[in-house]
Amino acid sequence: KIDKLFPNYSLVKMLFKSEKSKTSEQKPKTVSSPKTNLFPYTEEDAAKFTADLIDGITEEQRSLIVKELCRLNRTDRGGQESVATNLLQILGDADWHWKEWDYWQPRCVSEELWGWHMMFCSPYPDEIDWEKERAKTKPETIVNSLKAQEAKDLIKSYVADDIVIKTKSDVLSFLKNNPELFEKIRDRRIQERWDSKPHRTEASKEEIATLLAWTVWGRMSFIRNVVRCLSLGMKYRVYWLEDHDEEFFKVAKVAKDNPWKHKKILPNFPGGIADVLSD
Repeated sequence: KIDKLFPNYSLVKMLFKSEKSKTSEQKPKTVSSPKTNLFPYTEEDAAKFTADLIDGITEEQRSLIVKELCRLNRTDRGGQESVATNLLQILGDADWHWKEWDYWQPRCVSEELWGWHMMFCSPYPDEIDWEKERAKTKPETIVNSLKAQEAKDLIKSYVADDIVIKTKSDVLSFLKNNPELFEKIRDRRIQERWDSKPHRTEASKEEIATLLAWTVWGRMSFIRNVVRCLSLGMKYRVYWLEDHDEEFFKVAKVAKDNPWKHKKILPNFPGGIADVLSD
């Protein structure tokens, strides 16, 4: 489903994995941008406000989380996974929940929303690609995978008494001459094959922590870029890396229950990238 909704997903994720391997050893700087009259928020505020939306933790854990997230404020891509790993160590066995994820994950599924960095934590559970599976499952595909008796047993409850089925070729001819029956058997076998394997039904805590780190990094980068423009006396406009991020932004902007209440700090949803262009 992800590849259909967002065609560049697989390619971009592969590129990010490659980039991660090159940069994961880099140690991020921890210099925080000072408060200025140009913009009312600092990069540290992005960390604090996001950490405030984590439920099920102590205030000591929250303080440590903010400190760890502040490592992101000068981090190029690659350090986010390291920060996420440290966040999980801080969280330990706590039954924690990130309000933004809990709010947006079901809406992503129902409204087909997607943020750029959700490549690291997909809101979509695994599901059967019926179009793909049906296209590659032909009568021959099914019959050739079975022994003769198994093939005959597959259709015996559907065969009239006056029809003789002795060989796999007979089974194949019967299925080809009864397309509705074949489709029923085909779909049942696709479902059985799917059910026989484990699948991802929800995001892991590791994935959610990684998305949280990327989200904070995105918010810090946005603040830094806004301050840079304003310090040069330039006006700015927001530019979204992908159309699906801009669509997500528009939905989040009018969502009354959106946990993220700091409208001047973008992205206002998990995983987006809001860049800044001077006007």
